[in-house]
Amino acid sequence: MNPIVTRSRWIPATVFLGVSWLGLSLVYLDHSVRDSENRRITHEVLSAHALQLERTLSYALSATDLLEREVVSYGGNVTHLKQLASNMYRHFPGISKIQLSPDGAQAQVYPQNAGNPDQFYDPFANPYSYDPARDFPGQDKTTLHGPLFLDSGEYVYRGVNPIYLRTRQQSRYWGFAAVEIRIDDLLTLAGMPDIVEQGYYYELSSVNSKLGTMEVLSKSAGDRPETLVSVKIGDDRKKLILSLSCTRGLFSMTTALGCFLSLILALSLASLCRKLLTEPEKLRKKVASQTKDLQTLAYTDSLTHLANRKGFYDQLETLISAKQEGSSGVALLMFDLDDFKIINDTMGHPTGDELLVGIANRVSTVIPDNARLARLGGDEFTVTLSGKNIQSEAERVGQMIKSCFDNSFQTKTNQIYMSVSIGYAILSTELDTADKLLVAADQALYHAKKLEGGSISHFTRDMLDSARRKQQLSTDLREAIRNQELELLFQPICGTLQSDIKKAETLLRWNHPTLGVISPLEFIPLAEQTGLIVDIGQWVFIKAAKQVKKWREKYEMDFQISINVSPVQFNSGNIASNWTSYCKNYNLPGDALMLEITENILMQNCSNTQRQLETFRAAGIKIALDDFGTGYSSLSYLRHFNIDYIKIDRSFIKNVTIDENDKIVCNGIITIATELGLQVVGEGIETEQQHQLMKDLGCHYSQGYLFSKPVSAGVFESCFLGE
Repeated sequence: MNPIVTRSRWIPATVFLGVSWLGLSLVYLDHSVRDSENRRITHEVLSAHALQLERTLSYALSATDLLEREVVSYGGNVTHLKQLASNMYRHFPGISKIQLSPDGAQAQVYPQNAGNPDQFYDPFANPYSYDPARDFPGQDKTTLHGPLFLDSGEYVYRGVNPIYLRTRQQSRYWGFAAVEIRIDDLLTLAGMPDIVEQGYYYELSSVNSKLGTMEVLSKSAGDRPETLVSVKIGDDRKKLILSLSCTRGLFSMTTALGCFLSLILALSLASLCRKLLTEPEKLRKKVASQTKDLQTLAYTDSLTHLANRKGFYDQLETLISAKQEGSSGVALLMFDLDDFKIINDTMGHPTGDELLVGIANRVSTVIPDNARLARLGGDEFTVTLSGKNIQSEAERVGQMIKSCFDNSFQTKTNQIYMSVSIGYAILSTELDTADKLLVAADQALYHAKKLEGGSISHFTRDMLDSARRKQQLSTDLREAIRNQELELLFQPICGTLQSDIKKAETLLRWNHPTLGVISPLEFIPLAEQTGLIVDIGQWVFIKAAKQVKKWREKYEMDFQISINVSPVQFNSGNIASNWTSYCKNYNLPGDALMLEITENILMQNCSNTQRQLETFRAAGIKIALDDFGTGYSSLSYLRHFNIDYIKIDRSFIKNVTIDENDKIVCNGIITIATELGLQVVGEGIETEQQHQLMKDLGCHYSQGYLFSKPVSAGVFESCFLGE
């Protein structure tokens, strides 16, 4: 059993028992002290009332002495008992009856009983009485008779005093005087009912000398307590026993409350102890659970519930480690969706998310058990694979993934067909880490996407060399402007009607210090991907603006230079405002420049495009639509945007003299453009026949190797601007 669980059980139990024992011991001690104090107080109360009871009884018995003196003073002739007794009633409240019996034969009783006016008490007839003349000759001692139980249901005591008439010569027995005392009246005079109201129980008892048992004479209402404190009243022969007990329940209630509080305290401390013992373990389990949840979140994609990038790296590194220990081969497949951005842009991201979940679920069901699917982000997925014949296995899994896209994917609102491009790489001595393998698979995927949709590409060494060259160029391009490695070349644009050259297009070259001349077709896409095209484009604009102003001022001609503008530049900020402000500050007329844009610019953010084109046009800067005829070539662009020139793509002019279709296309473009008031430039003119045909079709300008390759500013000036 877990030691923590064991401790969390026996320690609280020990605490509970210990605190309970201590609390109950204190309660018992307190109870004992209170009980002792209660007994002491009860005994004091009992002693006081017993003394009062004894005094009351003695005082009542002393009435017989008064009767004796009256009899003696009247020489034994007492006729005024009624008056005497009435006065004695007032002074002796404990007496209920007074009796005089001369010779013990006749009795005068007060008060007289209505039913029996001659009622007479004969003490000698009482089996418990004795003869005072016989037992105590010549003495006049008062004796106590009782307790006597009357027919009325009361207990009484009777005091009998023998009376002797004495002369000098003799002492003659006259009779006796007696008084009757009700025990209930005696108790009342002693104040016993008052202590009942104070919460005490009392009991007055006497020893039955005949039976030898205790006889209860009077008691207070209620059940008899188990413990009573008792005191003796009188001599042994006529002993009264007065018992007392406190019935208020104070001590019992206090004891019960103390026991209850002790148990509550013990239970509370035991619970607290258990909590202190178990809380760290609970906290540890909670932390472990939350850590596990966090690890799950950290390594799981929240959308598809596949492994995310971190989870993918763990899977891949585990396979690589196993491979290094001598297991089977390892392959990494990477795939993403062709034109997935269009889905998000046209149908919304929720639909795109539904599609990604559907793809993840479908691919997960077809790949083998030795393959692990993960989502890196966006629409990029990976499959890590291990096994023998890993090359053919990777091809087979790639075909499985590709087959998942043969059927449509159903979302809540759409049925979508998609294609997928797949690239994969095999773990080797060159690709021996997760990062290298991922880069290689990414290069293979990039190569597959350049092919037709739904292609599978295997990483080769050429791709690695290309990737390294691409990485080197991306790094070196950042220093190219600072190191003055970029150069502007100019290619003339010849008018077809007058055969004059008043226009030129700027073309950029990169003179790499180790790799030689780098074509714009290679480094411009890199500049667009890295965002460096913005700085490069700004540099080109300033250099071209300075050059055209120089030539205009030197040769006093309206020369115009055209500059290519990337879509990245157009969307990076407000270049229209910046460039027009530069021309104004530099005193350069706007028509000295022409900006060549592609259809991609017109397709993106039409409101921003329209605004910037209007700014350029307002400054006099001309706009040319480059590579017209490729892409969508929508004529609506010519109607909605302020375009000044159309440059027919060189792919149509290459075979214009031998391909009737190309001739028809060129003729249609020139005709429509002319009708719209636009001027047309034919690109890629390499032969005189092409130049003449374009001239015959009505093309306004020609540009190509027929006139010149792109040359430096100095060469251009000496060849085309000098005499």
